[in-house]
Amino acid sequence: MASSGKDRAGAGKKAGKGPLGFLGFTEKELIAFLSALASGFLTFGKLIIGILTGSLGILSEALHSFLDLLATLVTFFAVRASEKPADREHPYGHGKIENISALTETLLLMLTVVWIIYEATRRIILGIHEVEVNFWSFAIVITAIIIDAERSMALFKAAKAHDSQALKADAIHFSTDILSSSVVLAGLVFTWLGFPIADSIAAIGVALIVLWISIRLGKENLDELMDRAPEGVDVRIMTSVKAIRGIKSVPRIRVRKSGSTTFVDLNVIMDHELPLVAVNHVVEQIISKVKEIVGNDSDVVVHVESEETYKGLVDIVKEKVMEKESVIKSVHDMSILQFDQNLYIITHVEVLPSLEIGKVEEVLEGLREEIKQLHKGIKDVIFHVEPFVGQKYEQYDPEIVKKELERLVAESRFLLGIQSYDVFEIAHGVYSLILKVYSDPTYKVRRVHKAATELEDLIKELFPFFVQVIIEISAKKE
Repeated sequence: MASSGKDRAGAGKKAGKGPLGFLGFTEKELIAFLSALASGFLTFGKLIIGILTGSLGILSEALHSFLDLLATLVTFFAVRASEKPADREHPYGHGKIENISALTETLLLMLTVVWIIYEATRRIILGIHEVEVNFWSFAIVITAIIIDAERSMALFKAAKAHDSQALKADAIHFSTDILSSSVVLAGLVFTWLGFPIADSIAAIGVALIVLWISIRLGKENLDELMDRAPEGVDVRIMTSVKAIRGIKSVPRIRVRKSGSTTFVDLNVIMDHELPLVAVNHVVEQIISKVKEIVGNDSDVVVHVESEETYKGLVDIVKEKVMEKESVIKSVHDMSILQFDQNLYIITHVEVLPSLEIGKVEEVLEGLREEIKQLHKGIKDVIFHVEPFVGQKYEQYDPEIVKKELERLVAESRFLLGIQSYDVFEIAHGVYSLILKVYSDPTYKVRRVHKAATELEDLIKELFPFFVQVIIEISAKKE
């Protein structure tokens, strides 16, 4: 019945500052681009030092950094693509491409693991431990740790700010790079101390770290690609929504993510007698509660179903009201509200406009007590009184107009009769009415004017084709 969504066309904030702000990158794109540059620098640095020293640990890190470079480039292009707004072919936006990017990065990490374990095992079995440890060996590894620490923090901050799975994947990736580089650094230290096998052991340690993070990252993104609901979110939403007054039950909740946007689709059951304005208010409360749980950057759709709890009681009450037909001519828009164990009946009743309000109130007071006897839970009955104008006429008929005008004027307390009237067709099916009536010359002007205004409103309600009604009042009949 109601929904709330966000405009994903402008989801990324433009990077107004920074060295690449002039290129028009969004903040997410800028972080991903700088990460790619860092990966490129580390890849070539480690490769050169690894070849010169023969260190498998550094070479494994070089390959790791090369795959990092590929992964960050994939992330950069994925982030750019995910920023596109929803369109006809992609009504849920393009956010899933970030999960595909992160899954691709996982597969690249797996390839790293296979090569590192293979090469390290081969060196241990064959006894190949020709590793030259020098200043540059330590320099490149320590530099890598510093760079990875800086960009990991920047990526985590951006991923949290934009709820980006691609940036989160990069952030987790580079935080483990710090650990793997530390293992390589430890291997270099032990090799320098006279234990060359430590380099291959360090390489296997790096591989195990990469394997652990790959499995974790891959599972998380497969879950999102399979539209797995975030754990516990549906229970929290159901508990919060059911606590809203007016909600009978929540039979279904569906939650899925696409990029940074969470989509929530839920069915709620309300009493069918709730007024429309109350239903709309409840729906707004539901959307607000859901956004408190899953975030304002979400799209919430609420489907409202009715539960006809008091339908039989409504029919009985209507029959009881219409027993007062001498005063009440019509009843409509009846609703029953339940607060705790008490029922409140709200209904609109139309009475003859010529009746005194005191007389109407006397009848309604007696009717209120009779209705309370119908159900022990009825706490109060609220009547909204309206003047009864009769059946509405959609087409002009001179005989009907004459008859109804005479009735309306006769029912008016301060108007004594019709002097004359004229009808003019100002467009096809649209008319103007000039009505001349007379009143007692002793009546006050304010009372007569009020009676004429009320008569004008009644005529327009009874005859919708009268778009203009002009009433002239005389003090005597001519």
